Amino acid sequence: MKSKKPIIISLAPFQGLTDKYFRTLFLESFGGVDRVYAPFVSGSGTERISKSKLSDLLMNERAISGTIPQIISNDSDEIVLFGKTLSDYGYRHINWNLGCPFRRIANKNKGCGLLPYPGKLEKILDNIFDKQPSFELSIKTRLGYHQKDEIFEAIKLFNQYPLSELIIHPRIGKQLYKGVVNLEGFNQCKLLSDHSIVYNGDIYNKAAFEKLLVMFSDIEHWMMGRGLLINPFLAEQIKGQKVSKDQRRERLHKFIKRLMDITSNRISNESKAAGYMKAVCYYMAGSFKDPEKVFSKIKKTRTTEEFDNAFNEIINLPLSNDVEAGNYFVHGLKHI
Repeated sequence: MKSKKPIIISLAPFQGLTDKYFRTLFLESFGGVDRVYAPFVSGSGTERISKSKLSDLLMNERAISGTIPQIISNDSDEIVLFGKTLSDYGYRHINWNLGCPFRRIANKNKGCGLLPYPGKLEKILDNIFDKQPSFELSIKTRLGYHQKDEIFEAIKLFNQYPLSELIIHPRIGKQLYKGVVNLEGFNQCKLLSDHSIVYNGDIYNKAAFEKLLVMFSDIEHWMMGRGLLINPFLAEQIKGQKVSKDQRRERLHKFIKRLMDITSNRISNESKAAGYMKAVCYYMAGSFKDPEKVFSKIKKTRTTEEFDNAFNEIINLPLSNDVEAGNYFVHGLKHI
């Protein structure tokens, strides 16, 4: 199945997981991904931004190629300062997170918790664009927080401003990542919006993507999250690149080895370093036919040496096919 337009694929942000080291190595190791969105920055301030708040977005005091910074905020001055500061380092595009569904965020009227309040959204957007920002602003959002139609008033509002794109995950915040995506709701958003729309949600194998492409053939940009963490070759497969099982095995092994070396160098605490690698492998276990067995071996490790020994055994286990990877996406690990 081929789209009429070139396909753009992005890696979605994962707080605490897809940091700059992971993102950089992922882009070096796996093909098909055109850009990556950094996990959101919060509480960056309205007067001066501490360098520590930007550490995940800078490499040698410069913007990181292929990365889109993201902020979560309900303060226009904070968003403008964030964008202006990053533009000084070479970024031209920031993303405003209006999609985070977690209660501790949403209850502060941030993330998708801001969607039920179009008056507040309008005030923030007015203040941002009144300042004629030097950066492009995109928005990542959901259908709503409480109700699936909260997004419609927001989209009418968004249409009044020069946003670069609108990324929509077709669930409501109360769902978190459970239940099915609301494709009818997404289509309504697409028809209502004057902006370029990006689809995000439940793309777990090539077949799932092709079904969505038939439904939304005019969508050019697709954001993938868990599907790419489970199968890092998914973007390559969607774009028609053939990857043999031997190649998959070799490249997965090299990626994990390199990531572990980087992690060991930046995290001196062995237990914490191993814990980060376990978090990565929680998803990547779906690259194997028996993810329960894979993660059981990983879960027991306490040091990077133990992790290394365990993964040296795991990499020789049978790899999953598209259907098995899809099942893992839907059901996950039963014992976690």
